Amino acid sequence: MRSNDPYVSFTAAVKQGTLWRINELLDNGRVDVNLSHPAMGNGKTALHVASENHQSGVALLLLDRGADITAMDDSGNTALHLCTPAIARLLLRRGAFIEEKNDDGLTPLLLACKQWNVHMYNFFLDEGADVNMKDNEGNAPLHYACSGNRTDGAQIFLNRGADMNATNRTNLTPLHHACQHGCSTVVSLLLDRGVDVEAKTINKMTALDLACHNNHFQVVWLLISRFPWLVLGRPSPAAAETQKKKKQRLC
Repeated sequence: MRSNDPYVSFTAAVKQGTLWRINELLDNGRVDVNLSHPAMGNGKTALHVASENHQSGVALLLLDRGADITAMDDSGNTALHLCTPAIARLLLRRGAFIEEKNDDGLTPLLLACKQWNVHMYNFFLDEGADVNMKDNEGNAPLHYACSGNRTDGAQIFLNRGADMNATNRTNLTPLHHACQHGCSTVVSLLLDRGVDVEAKTINKMTALDLACHNNHFQVVWLLISRFPWLVLGRPSPAAAETQKKKKQRLC
């Protein structure tokens, strides 16, 4: 790559927030505001670069100069996937789609959850992002919180209406994730909320099975101390009551 390549200078100006230089390069036609260039990396456009470098003034300038708000990088991310709350607010005002998915099926909210970017996932929730949206593997924000023992995040998602019994492509619920990874504080939270402890994965494993299989004995104790019938081979009290009523109707 030659040092006098205008896109190298353009990329540097975007990263540094040098507005006059950006305008100069655009005005003389040496660069295209929407062209992806190797200097920007991974198929990004200038708007992606401005967003990930927290350059809100540059983002505004680029949008005013015709930047494509829907442009995707090599991973399918739009600028909204990569930005701060200030730039995200600007992008949403200009028509960015809050539920846009990248190649992994991650919306901006889901990507923020995967990266555990607390400021961004709170921002997207406040802006109306779907708390039950799933990625390509069927995982919702609550799955990410539970697998990472993020009790604070799990609490937020539940309070925002997250489905605590949602299943992914292998029928793993958030409780399954928490038990598989030994996340005892999240398990306690889900149990307090009335999660389904009998749900089974695609391999017919319960949350207790996963905790035992992965030697998470604190989680095992949490489950059997509150639901002893799980290890006694008996149906749950609710299931037993249902069976009792069925028998009464048959008599």
